[in-house]
Amino acid sequence: TAPQKMKKLVGELNVSMARNPDIQGELGNSRGTSSKPELDGFAAETAGASTIIGASVLGIPVSTTHIICTSIMGVGTTMGTSTVKWGVARTIMWAWILTIPISALIGYSVFAIVRMVIGY
Repeated sequence: TAPQKMKKLVGELNVSMARNPDIQGELGNSRGTSSKPELDGFAAETAGASTIIGASVLGIPVSTTHIICTSIMGVGTTMGTSTVKWGVARTIMWAWILTIPISALIGYSVFAIVRMVIGY
């Protein structure tokens, strides 16, 4: 039934965040930790899952890693902007921006080398 499926999904979301405390710890600042970290994790995971489901319904390809990280940043920001390590967030965003063009360049280079070796 739908309520049982929802209960299972909520349980899986909590387990997922519990298994990945490093992400939350890396982006969060100890000065702004909530007295209810499990509630913060639940909120971040629920926001992430809702976004992923919505994008899937609309047929939009998304990165679950991007969504979860930004959901954690959003939850952290509710306790004040100083609770998020914006330097780490900036580094993550630069990595996201540079990943696609660098991967394309590496793929092109490998293909060009293999093409020269096999004479295609």
